[in-house]
Amino acid sequence: MAWLSSHPTLAARPRHGPGGAAPAPGGVARMRLDYTQGQPQRQTLFAQGQERITDAFGFSPVPLLARAEELQQAPESVRAASMALKLVRERITLHRRYIAKLIEVAVEEDVPGDWGAIWRRFRAVVESLPRKASLATLEPIRADLSDLRDEVANLLENV
Repeated sequence: MAWLSSHPTLAARPRHGPGGAAPAPGGVARMRLDYTQGQPQRQTLFAQGQERITDAFGFSPVPLLARAEELQQAPESVRAASMALKLVRERITLHRRYIAKLIEVAVEEDVPGDWGAIWRRFRAVVESLPRKASLATLEPIRADLSDLRDEVANLLENV
C-alpha cells in the first residue's frame, strides 16, 4: 500500500515500519539535546563526547550532573529496600505458619503446657501486623514471632 501525502516534504521523508528503516536506538541514546537559553525553539543535537552544556529555559543542568552518581544509585537503593521488606514479610509468614502448626500439634497430642496463653500471645502479635508497614515496623514483629517460635519449639522438645 502506498503512503500518500498532499505535502511534498512529508511524502519525501523516510518512513518507519514495514517499508522504512528505523533509526538505531543506540545512536539516539548517545545524543544529547541542547537548548540554548533565550532561543527555546533552537534545538541542536550533538555527540556526547562534546562538553557543551548551556542553560535550558533558565535551568542549569550542572547541579544534576554534580549529583549524577547519587541519582544513578537511587534506584538501586530503592530496590534493596524493597527486597529487604519482602524478605522480612516472607520470614513473618513462615514464622506464623510454623508457630500455628506447632501449637496445633501440641494441642492434638495433649502436650503439657499453657497452650491457650501461648495461642493468645501469638494472636496478639499477628493482629498487631499493619496492612501496609515499613521495615522499621515489621522488624520488631518478626523478632517477637521468632522468639515465640523458639519458645514453642523448646516446650515441645522438653516433653
